[in-house]
Amino acid sequence: MRYRRERIVRSTALPVIPDLRGVVIIGLVSSVVVACTDTAPDIFPRMDSTIVASADVAPRVDPSRTYEYDFSSVRVDSVLPALWTAGLPIIEAWLPLDYACEDPRGERLTVALAQPDARMTDHDFRLGTGRLMCATQLRQYMIGTPPGSFQVDGTVRFIPVEGGCWALRVNDAVQYEPLGLPAAFRVDGLEVRALLKLRDDLASICMVGRIAEVLDIERR
Repeated sequence: MRYRRERIVRSTALPVIPDLRGVVIIGLVSSVVVACTDTAPDIFPRMDSTIVASADVAPRVDPSRTYEYDFSSVRVDSVLPALWTAGLPIIEAWLPLDYACEDPRGERLTVALAQPDARMTDHDFRLGTGRLMCATQLRQYMIGTPPGSFQVDGTVRFIPVEGGCWALRVNDAVQYEPLGLPAAFRVDGLEVRALLKLRDDLASICMVGRIAEVLDIERR
């Protein structure tokens, strides 16, 4: 995934200052701000991949919490997010690149969890590590997001309050004020995928949702 990064304009957020006008503003935009702090968004994994030697991976593979996929044909960008969304504690995953074993079943996607989890069988995985050593090179997938950040799909919205404010609407119950939203993405109705970090240490006169710093963003 490629993102556009821009310098954050600090003037868009203010220190926390008591202001009675906020009571009036909340009333004006109550149709927009709907329990924006009560419901957490779905968090999707950010995946980085690299090519590694299987000999370097072997020493850290724990057979008690490492699982092989039942099928040789696999879409990694679909399977791993499905496991993550199901709450399975993925640490990393590997796919053999130069499979050399005389095994008609072929290579298998292998996933390491933080701890054993019987629910892996519900997703067509079984305990196993052997096929990793049938290759000298593996594509390694590191699963997760930067500390304190989360990824959302949402819609950019222009809110006509306080001279005009921008919001990132995730669903009917979740909306953020995107701190550092690049100018190219300030388009009302634009569908985006963004990597955010909450900034509860800041406040804004817009008051359209919790402030979230935009770390990365792309069009959908």
